[in-house]
Amino acid sequence: MLLEKQEHLARVVGLTSEDVQSLVMQLDAEFSSVEDAVQKKSDAFEKKLRRQLQAIENLSFRQQKWQQMRTMLLEKQNHLLGAGGLTPEANNTLIARLDRDFAA
Repeated sequence: MLLEKQEHLARVVGLTSEDVQSLVMQLDAEFSSVEDAVQKKSDAFEKKLRRQLQAIENLSFRQQKWQQMRTMLLEKQNHLLGAGGLTPEANNTLIARLDRDFAA
């Protein structure tokens, strides 16, 4: 978007084309870094949930615990977005993966 508005930025803010391109590259690098951090946090969260479930040897109790966790993930979806960057889509994907491994 910044590249599309280069001329406008040059006029209004006084940025050259090179300045805009440099800014775009910096923002891309920063955004990529943030995305990596969010992904690492999400991966760590999933591993934590899996460890908790795998620690329960009794299959019936494990399934019961998974249902509790599943309900919590659905109820706290908005909090998970703010706290860990877990989007509703990512949350649903996480639930599907854990359902596959622990629901039955």
